[in-house]
Amino acid sequence: MQEISRRTVLVGAATAAVTLTVPAPTAHAMPTENTRNEESAPGSCETMGSTEACVEVRQIQDVCGIQYTIKNHGDAPRTYSVSCLDVDGGPNPGTVTVSVEAGESVSDYFYGDLLHCFTLQVCPVSAGKEMTGPRTSGKEADVTCMTLGPVCAESSSDW
Repeated sequence: MQEISRRTVLVGAATAAVTLTVPAPTAHAMPTENTRNEESAPGSCETMGSTEACVEVRQIQDVCGIQYTIKNHGDAPRTYSVSCLDVDGGPNPGTVTVSVEAGESVSDYFYGDLLHCFTLQVCPVSAGKEMTGPRTSGKEADVTCMTLGPVCAESSSDW
């Protein structure tokens, strides 16, 4: 039986260490460009007077990201109360107050459980008072709230 030299053992050990520390190429690389389509990110939009509000959901790692966007097409700043409700009985993501300058838009997220559906209620806030009730048609002063959704978060096999 032939003996293995010390040099051969060290070269073999070094090769094995390098092989173990270099990461293998990723088989499922994420695209660098946003390739959103309506099936992968369901959404809902409503318009009320000079306000346009949209909501869409997508999986963000192990939670559902509920993104809302409020656009103020009017000529004065507006403040809104935005509430998110889990219609499947999970914990409600919450309520926030959002100010939007004239001609601007604001986007932000709520987070909820995967495989759940959510509704979003957007209500104008006037003189420190939150307006509530169902949406009515007519002049902006007569309008109370918009209800968006339900939008549902689907689990993705990409994770």
